[in-house]
Amino acid sequence: MRRGFARRRSSSPLEGRNVDMTAISSKTLANLTRQRFVASRWSVPATPSEGPRGQALYVSTQHDEAGSHAEAPFAAAAALAVPLVIDCGTEHELRLVPEESLSVLALFEAIGVEDAIDVLRFEPERQAEVLPAVRDYESYILAYAKTEGGLSIGLAPDDDGLELVAVFTAPDAYQAYVEETGQSELAPRVFTGRDLWTVLSRLPAPGMVFNCSGPAQPVAFASKLAKTMLAA
Repeated sequence: MRRGFARRRSSSPLEGRNVDMTAISSKTLANLTRQRFVASRWSVPATPSEGPRGQALYVSTQHDEAGSHAEAPFAAAAALAVPLVIDCGTEHELRLVPEESLSVLALFEAIGVEDAIDVLRFEPERQAEVLPAVRDYESYILAYAKTEGGLSIGLAPDDDGLELVAVFTAPDAYQAYVEETGQSELAPRVFTGRDLWTVLSRLPAPGMVFNCSGPAQPVAFASKLAKTMLAA
């Protein structure tokens, strides 16, 4: 699918924050989070212990609703700054360092925002319920490229051929875009919600599309969403 770039209208200093790509979790960890962790329940001890993999927080998957919620073991391991060992001694065993637990928690937050974006687009009667989550999310990503005229922002065409600004909710969604386009010169920049809506409100593009290359379902909006968010 063809991708393009939009020239910025103004010389606003809102260029976003650099993303440290070395700190982004691997595709495998992101896939595990989306496909396994987000639907899991856990048996989580109160404290770390010494076990086969050394001092760590050892947790196991629960196969009923009695277990702790999906985020619990990752939040505990991150707070305690200890490794997290999942299902030790099984074929599904996984060991995460604290930084990886933090990455999983960040992706959990992104998945929640993706759900809110879906509701905002397809269930307008619930707009008031989800609008704050979409408006205030702190980790939106835009794809930037250097051009002769300065910095330009990545675009994605909709089914009608309109070039929409490509917005991403998580590093794996941004990486999927880079892999699909093959444009290794792109650089990701992170925006708070307020800064994102300000940038989008100043662009001539007719709208925006969230996660155009997956893994979440792409969702498109007209450009007026940015002004709605700024006014909310």
